[in-house]
Amino acid sequence: AKASGRNVTFMGDDTWLGLYPRLLTKAFDYPSLNVKDLHTVDNGVVTNLLPELRKYDADFVVGHFLGVDHVGHTYGPTHPTMAEKLLQLNGVLRYVLCGKGVCLCPSC
Repeated sequence: AKASGRNVTFMGDDTWLGLYPRLLTKAFDYPSLNVKDLHTVDNGVVTNLLPELRKYDADFVVGHFLGVDHVGHTYGPTHPTMAEKLLQLNGVLRYVLCGKGVCLCPSC
């Protein structure tokens, strides 16, 4: 992407930097191998996602959340923590969609 002049901003799982080092123009990466850490990656994405979208300087933005995956591996899909993580992601989607001025949220 960088070679073609595309600006790709990434935030999330640090594994992406090893997989796509020449693809990403800007990265906010967080350690991801501890499956018992349900919040570090997701909170990092939440912190950076809307501010980066509001800059309008990226051709493509990736926000890679890991909390749901980690909850599934650590506790299973029916654990109460899964519901908490899914609510967090729903909130992020509402925030992003409404924060960009294209509100698709039923509650807006």
